[in-house]
Parts: sequence; structure tokens; C-alpha cells
Amino acid sequence: MRLEWLKFDDSVPARIKKKSLGFVQKVLQGRDVDVWYATWWSGNWQIVWGFVCIPLMWIPLPGQPQVHPSTFFQDLADTLSCIGGNAPRY
Repeated sequence: MRLEWLKFDDSVPARIKKKSLGFVQKVLQGRDVDVWYATWWSGNWQIVWGFVCIPLMWIPLPGQPQVHPSTFFQDLADTLSCIGGNAPRY
């Protein structure tokens, strides 16, 4: 069961990235657009969709502690701390 969730968690960002790269390729083939410009807009849309998908992390998953909207900023700070190489809660 755990591997199925891991597979699902991995496939969603991979599909989004694939769609993004497909968008850049379609724009570059169909129009006379600079590569940097198309890639910049593609990256901006990924950021927008990232913010749109934030409420998805509040859906309770089996076997994991529930994340509440009231602790969003603390969870964000813990995430950035973890990216920086520090384990904030454990």
C-alpha cells in the first residue's frame, strides 16, 4: 500500500513537468518565440499551480500526521529548514 502512494506522489509532479515541457516545445515550434521567454512563462505557471495545489496537502492521508491550515506557516518554515539541511521536528 505504501509503495502505491509513493508511486502516485511521484507521478503527479512528473506529469506536470512533462506538460510544461510540452507547452514550451509547442510554443517554440508554432511561433517565433525566444527560448528564454517561453521557459520563463512555463516556470511562472508552475509556481502558480504550486500555490493552487497547496490545499491538497490538507487532505488527510493514511499513516501520516494530519496537516492543518492553521499551522501552514510553521510547516512552511519547517520545510525550508529541512531543505537547508536541518531536521526541525525530529
